Amino acid sequence: MKVLLIYRNHSIGYSIHRVFTVVQAELERHIEVETLELPAKQYNLSGFKQNICAVKNAVREGNYDIVHITGQDHYLIPFIRKTKVVVTVHDLGSIINHFKSAKGFLKYFIWATPLKFADLITCISSHSQKECIDWVGGIKNKCIVVHNPYAPEYIFSHKDAETIPTILHIGTKPNKNLRNTTLALKDFPCHLRIIGKLSQKDIDELRKNNIDYSNAHSLTDEEIVEEYNRCDLVNFPSFYEGFGMPIIEAQATGRPIITSNIPPMPEVGGDGAVYVNPESPESILQGYYYAMQHYNHLIEKGRENVKRFSAEKIAREYIQVYRDLVK
Repeated sequence: MKVLLIYRNHSIGYSIHRVFTVVQAELERHIEVETLELPAKQYNLSGFKQNICAVKNAVREGNYDIVHITGQDHYLIPFIRKTKVVVTVHDLGSIINHFKSAKGFLKYFIWATPLKFADLITCISSHSQKECIDWVGGIKNKCIVVHNPYAPEYIFSHKDAETIPTILHIGTKPNKNLRNTTLALKDFPCHLRIIGKLSQKDIDELRKNNIDYSNAHSLTDEEIVEEYNRCDLVNFPSFYEGFGMPIIEAQATGRPIITSNIPPMPEVGGDGAVYVNPESPESILQGYYYAMQHYNHLIEKGRENVKRFSAEKIAREYIQVYRDLVK
């Protein structure tokens, strides 16, 4: 079996590459895999044309059994002929949240409508699957869940919690909920380690609430792993996610994770996470206290839960998807 994995241009965002290169390494142990990174760095008419031409040429010359679009470039699907097409949907948040605007409707046309032409759609969570089925008609019978894996660099290492813990907060976009985190921590002795670029408004809020914090951004994958190793707790009370990689990265490393009680977080975190109301600073604060009181128990529960997301297991699921399609 020969499979082509299509990646979006890395300058648009590297997160999907990071997830799928983990899967790719395992796939290559069992099947023939080739990759194509799309050439266009921007989503405009010229970029769409450039990417479509690149994919058509690759498919024509490669004689693939499966073409797998790993990211958001769903508009490519109708242009791939005589080859089975698998597409992975991470989330439809940018469409759903702006659907009533002209830009949102255009995004729906470019990224949602083409899903109807895929042979199979894999979604990274049941939450993403529900979004797809609700927003794209006629795909229910070809829309399944295959979760994301964590990278093998995230190695379990037990660490006793410090009296004044270091809390690792991943991401500074609005959905990552740094503001309510800041409000929750104003009376909780800790060091808040924030990964992501801070706005002046973020800095003002942190200073106003007397938060002991430090900040880093543009880290390498290796540096991110080190951040997990150095912290005591991982904070992820997000308002919206398609999956929530920090949940399983924390569990794989052996760190308790505080996250939101909204889909898909409980699906991903299982019994190995503390769930809080992301709208409530008080709920988030209580989550920190609970995590500190049940520290070792949460670590062990997380260690057991994260086995569901090993790269080997997820790769086997994709291989079965491919084999079922080419029968």
